[in-house]
Amino acid sequence: MRYENFTVSSDGFAGHLAEPEGGSSRAVIIIMGGEQSLLPGIKFAERFADYGITGLAVSLFGAEGMPCGGVVPHLPYGAGPQAGGDP
Repeated sequence: MRYENFTVSSDGFAGHLAEPEGGSSRAVIIIMGGEQSLLPGIKFAERFADYGITGLAVSLFGAEGMPCGGVVPHLPYGAGPQAGGDP
């Protein structure tokens, strides 16, 4: 299993990636409430990787480098598929 950790200071978000050996053509993003949850996000990502699916657990608050209120990423109005482009 391949692991990669992401931090707010270097990547702009806090999260943990677990990828099965040999990679995967499938992936799932797990949105976690915070780094201090009962089960850490890496455990969820690992479980998906056990089934051959790359897992990326992203924390919305509580991770090092985040403000106390957390950071919720968003797209500016008009960005994304609703702007008339292909999804």
